Amino acid sequence: MASGLAIVLAGCNVTDKEGVTVSPETVGVPQAGAPPSVTDPNKDVRAYVRVLHLVPEAGPVTLMLNGQAVGNAVTYDSVSDYTGLGGDKTDFNSAGKHSFTLAGADGKMLGSPLEVDLTKGEDMTIVVSGMPSNLTVTPYKHTAKLQAGQSRLALLYSSQLGPNDKVGPTIDVMLDGKMLQNMVKSGEGLDYRNVEPGVHTLKVTAGTETPLTKEVDMKDEESYTAVVYKDAGGKTALKLLTDKFVPALVRAPSATTETTAP
Repeated sequence: MASGLAIVLAGCNVTDKEGVTVSPETVGVPQAGAPPSVTDPNKDVRAYVRVLHLVPEAGPVTLMLNGQAVGNAVTYDSVSDYTGLGGDKTDFNSAGKHSFTLAGADGKMLGSPLEVDLTKGEDMTIVVSGMPSNLTVTPYKHTAKLQAGQSRLALLYSSQLGPNDKVGPTIDVMLDGKMLQNMVKSGEGLDYRNVEPGVHTLKVTAGTETPLTKEVDMKDEESYTAVVYKDAGGKTALKLLTDKFVPALVRAPSATTETTAP
């Protein structure tokens, strides 16, 4: 894989304009089953991080935090589990920003570090897009927590462009016939929103293209992410991720203050 890497920060934070008040998850639970290379099993999770790989023809990438691998290598059109971070092996409990980088299959670092502050307990999806010779990394922070007895749904709109695109069209997002958000720009997203468990219809319209529709069967207290992106053929595609957390949703008490989505 070529070693170019661009870091995209503008417009990277997800937004939620519903003003929904959300509650913290369970706290104070040891990290049973947490990746030993990253976390200390005697400490609680402070944040969760995952990687979504959307670059056709690019090789696998591995996320690194302060020089330690976070999860396994991720190939094209796949996503890693959310990995809980909180142990001193990555120095994640210290204040300030932390240094994330990508490594290729040969173990070499791809470009400059991405400096991110997650000390308030946010979760983050890092989307890899661009070209194999010039990867683009966009961080999306998630702040809305899962309420008891609910499901939650987030949306990410990749900045990846098709071969004939100069700029990605804005998209309108509807759930069960009601507008969730209109005019979402390429490279933006929607934070998690708590919804009733059950079968829902998600509809995404991108410019003048045929709307994309997907039936979403959302289970009680599970998290999902809808991803709008360009497939290998350059067409707008919609996929649904069932979000997995390793370990299960636990969080250090200092990282679980109630959050009101903006």
